[in-house]
Order: sequence, then structure tokens, then C-alpha cells
Amino acid sequence: LSSALDAQVTLDHVAADWNGPNLSLQLRGVNFVDAQQHRLLRLPQVRAELSWRSLLRWSPQFVNIEAVGLDLSVRRDRQQQIWALGYSFGLDQSDNQAPDADGAAIRWLTTQRQIVLRDSTLRWIDERRDAGPLVLKHVTLKIHNQAPEHRFSLVATPPESLGASLDIRGEFEHPAHTGPTPSPWSGQLYMKVGEMLPLGWKPWFDLPQNLQSGEVSAQAWLGIQQGRLDRFTSDVTVKRGRWEMGRDASVQADMARLYLAGPWRGFERIFSPPVAPNTPVVDAAGPQAEASAAAGTEPGPETAIQFRFETQALGVHAADVFQYPLNFEHIAARGSIGRQGNQAMRVAFDQIDLLNHDMDARLQGSWQEGGSGAAGVADIHGTFKRAAIAAIDQYLPNTVNLDAREWMAKGLTGGQIHDAQLSLKGDLEFFPFEDHPEQGDFDVQGRYSGGSIDYLPPEGKKLGWPQLADMAGTVRLHRADLRLTADQASMLPVKGQKISLHGLEARIPNIENNSILSIEGETVAPASAYLALMRHSPLGELLNGDFDDAQAQDNWEVPLSLKIPLLHSRETTVHGTIRFGGGTLTLMPEMPPFRSLAGSLDFSDTEIKADNVKAEFLGGPLVASGGIGGAQKGLQIHGNLAAKALTEYGGVA
Repeated sequence: LSSALDAQVTLDHVAADWNGPNLSLQLRGVNFVDAQQHRLLRLPQVRAELSWRSLLRWSPQFVNIEAVGLDLSVRRDRQQQIWALGYSFGLDQSDNQAPDADGAAIRWLTTQRQIVLRDSTLRWIDERRDAGPLVLKHVTLKIHNQAPEHRFSLVATPPESLGASLDIRGEFEHPAHTGPTPSPWSGQLYMKVGEMLPLGWKPWFDLPQNLQSGEVSAQAWLGIQQGRLDRFTSDVTVKRGRWEMGRDASVQADMARLYLAGPWRGFERIFSPPVAPNTPVVDAAGPQAEASAAAGTEPGPETAIQFRFETQALGVHAADVFQYPLNFEHIAARGSIGRQGNQAMRVAFDQIDLLNHDMDARLQGSWQEGGSGAAGVADIHGTFKRAAIAAIDQYLPNTVNLDAREWMAKGLTGGQIHDAQLSLKGDLEFFPFEDHPEQGDFDVQGRYSGGSIDYLPPEGKKLGWPQLADMAGTVRLHRADLRLTADQASMLPVKGQKISLHGLEARIPNIENNSILSIEGETVAPASAYLALMRHSPLGELLNGDFDDAQAQDNWEVPLSLKIPLLHSRETTVHGTIRFGGGTLTLMPEMPPFRSLAGSLDFSDTEIKADNVKAEFLGGPLVASGGIGGAQKGLQIHGNLAAKALTEYGGVA
């Protein structure tokens, strides 16, 4: 045994018995000492079954070895060498080669049928870090060999402050030597960590520095082919996690899960320090290859990494990007990630599902490094099954004009968008592309219901315009051009007085600069509702208060047009036409009423113009034309008065 292990082996106690043709051994105090008389290992108790074939091979061959109480130290020195059982191998491989540990002890262990180490202790000592030993207790190691296949499993319990469990397994093939050099290994390593507390592991391992708290469970698979690292797969779940992403930026989630799978070469390309994204890659193919690389090609299947991501109760705080924190009940995404020929990172999204109180969306597309800044270049499209109009401002980045976002926050007060189509393409540094349409496009459009716009609410003692409510129609935000059409809507100047609207269009051509809201539509309502509108909105002031004391019994139709500068509301302009329906109108309490009123009265913020207005006044017919204000030359009234009516009104004999 000493010769096979290239180490001196001593025994404190030996007991033997026959188990069929094999010799059963019970050993105590088994010590392994190297040539310098340094003890490599001590096993308190060992049970072993020595195969009768050992006599034929003149080398100890065990059917089964089972040891209890092993205490093994694994050490990394300052030269990146890993030491265990007196042997070492390097971790600074730069050619994807798996570490070579083909010493005498390893070779001998691979010839033993089964080795089991129970209730053992494993110590990890890292001389490159200022940290004490990492001690794993209750370690169980099982090794099963049946050439050319070899399997092992290691289950351990870390300290309570680090997590719940550690499970490492491996399956390998190691063909017999056919020449002077050892045959390369092929196989797969598997590791599973349960309920790990990452902050506790930082003294010994380089973990993501931005993870501030949480519980991590992870699985990983590493494939090795002919001695070379081949494929890597990881599945990581974080519960109650919090990540610090820089100054004034953080992410937290009740649960986040990330699955990655792909060739090892692809992971190297992603995580190795890249050259500048727009730097061309020159190779032996010459200028044509250089031009292709500079343009950027999609990562090929030999380097692309497939991913799946899922999170629940996600909160994102990024004050430099969004004014408000973003919260999502559920996000799920899948696709691939890799570096293009010009080294720019590219993420292709096969599907993204976004769900929260404000939206339910499914998107596809891609994002990549490049463009004019860190925001990158996007090509995203998809469908919003539902989206809250009142929340639009919360999801617009800070690059969108602040005044525009503040008006949206106050003005878009309700409504649900249904089955809206989204298209986003271009250099995100120029989002939403209104001033630079050549750099990209942004478009969201769909139908909505239950909409309401509080386009100019009261401020202090200043009257505001009543909300547009009960809106249903279409909405579109194209770059910075916001449009809403409504097949139907309503307006309540005061409680109980409703104006119905149809054929309505509300538009802000540019929500970023010089924002002007225009509203056009057909309205119909009892005359009393329009008079209430004049008394309880800026419309009355625009009409110089001419209708402040008026009363009417009629149904009017009023095509109405408003232009409201959102930052200078006092410059509002209005144009409309009152189409009389044959009822009565009393301009002042002391005046007699106009009866059987017909025709139309055009009005604006500067003038009033009568268009063939006919009525009965003081018992006789009356026709009004012309107008007052603006360019009008006066109001002409022609008609006849009944003497009896005039006498009754004025007391004239």
C-alpha cells in the first residue's frame, strides 16, 4: 500500500477476517506520511475488503473501503497551487485545460471499486486571503470506480452562518494510457448549494459585491471533454435578495431565479474584459472580416449563452434613470446573451413577460452595447394586454422632459389600455427620438376604456376646465406625440350637469417641448350644462362673462375646440359653435327670453358671431347676424315687436 500511494502508511491496529474469497480488514489509526516525514492524512477508523485479485496484480485492490472521522485540509498557496494529500495542481490555466492531478495516490484511488468516507471534516485554507479556515463538517464522500468510468459524490454541512447544505458530484471517463502521456479526462461536475448566505462566504470566495442580503440556492454543471472545459450550466435562486447597483440605485426581490447554459468559451467571452464595443476585430481574413466585425454580428451557437430569468415582487430604485421606483409582481424572460464580433454585448429576448398593477405585457427583441452612450441600442416590440394610462409617466425615463412627465402625472388620471402594440428601435441615448428621428423610433398604440383627462385642473382661485371622463377610443404615443381619440366621453361642469362628447380627439404634438394640448370634438347636452361650463371654467372669462347670468331651456349641440399651452394656461384659445334647438334663452333676469331660438352662434376667446340666428322676442320674429369682438363690426338685429308684449314688459302705453 505504501508503494502504491507513494507514501509511508502505518497502522495502529489491524483485525482481519475472511468474507468469502476476500479478506475483510478493520483498521485503526491509519497514518499517511510523505518522504519528508510530514503526515498527510490520518484515518481514525477504516473498514476495508481486500479483493483476492490483489495476489494476481501484486497491488492492493479493495472491493470496498469505508473510513470514519477523516480530517482533510485543502490549501491554496500564494502561487495559485492547490495542495491536498501532498499533491498539487494549478488553477491558473489559460487554455481551458482542466487541472491535472494525475499523481500516484490519484491513480491508485481510481483503481479501487468503492471508497466511502463518513462523518469527515474538510478544511479549506486560502493563503491568498486574510481569512481563517473554512470548515465543512459531517462530510460524506463516496467514490465508485469501474474503469473507464469513475463517479464521486460529496455531501457536507457548512457552518450555520453560511447555509444549509453543500452537494458536489462528478462522473468521468479516463481511458487507459496508450502512450507516454496520461489520457485526458472527460465527464461532468455537479454542485448544489442550499440556502446559502452569500455575505458569510465572502472571506473565502469572490462573490458579486452588489448582493447585500438574501438567501441563495444554486446548482451548477461543468462539462469536460478530452481534458478541456466544454459546457457550463447554472441555476441560481435568490430569496429576499437586495442588490446595491451604485449610487442611488438598488434592486430587491422576494425571489429571483437565473438559469444560464452554454459553451465555456461563451462564458469566457462574456466575463473576460472586453475591448471597446466599437473597436473592430482584425483577423487573418483581412479587411472584409474587419468590416464585418465592426458592424457587429450576432453571437454564433458556439458562443451564445441561453438564459431564463424569473422574479417575483421585484422593486427597482434607480433615481438617475427613473423618477419613481418601479415595482413588478412577476417578470419572466428567456433568450440568449453573448458578445458580437466587435466585442459588444448583445442580449436577444425570445420572450419577456411583465406583470404588475399597471401592466400585463409580452415583449420580444434585443438590446446591445453601442450607440452614443451607456444606454445602448434596442429593438423591442410586443403587446400590452393591459396598461394603466395614469401610470405612463412612471415608466418614462428621466431623459423625457420633466414638465411633460409632470403634466402626465396630473393630467392622465384614469383609463385602461387594451392590446396595445409597442415598438422601440434605436439608440436609447436619443429616446423618445422626437428631435432625432433618424436615430430611432418609439410607438405605442391601442384601444382604451374608462379614460379620464384632467387637462387643466384648478390652481388656487383660478378656475380649471372640467375633466374629460368616461372616455373610450384609441390612444397613441409616437415619439413625443400623444394622441387620444374617443368614440364617447363626458364632461361634468358641476354635479348633475353632464355634457356628452363624441368624435373627440385630444393631442399633444410634442410632450417634451412647448407642449400644447388641443381638444376637438362634438358635444351635446341640455343648455343649462353649457351655461354651467361657462360659469365654472375659464370659458366664461374667455367670453367676457356675457353668459354669466343667462338661463336656458333647450338642448344644444356645440362643436368645441380648445388649445391649451400646458405651461402657460392663460394663453388658452377656444372656438366653438352653439347650435340652438328651438328652446328659450334668457341672457339676464331683467330681460325677456328669446323663444323658439334656432340657428347657430360661433364663439371664440376673442369674438362672438351670429349665423342666421332666429328667435321670437317680445311676441315678434327676430333675426341676428354679425358679431362683436375681434374683427366683427357689430351685431345686427332685425325684427318686429308685438305692441302688447312690449307694453307688458316695459309698461309703455
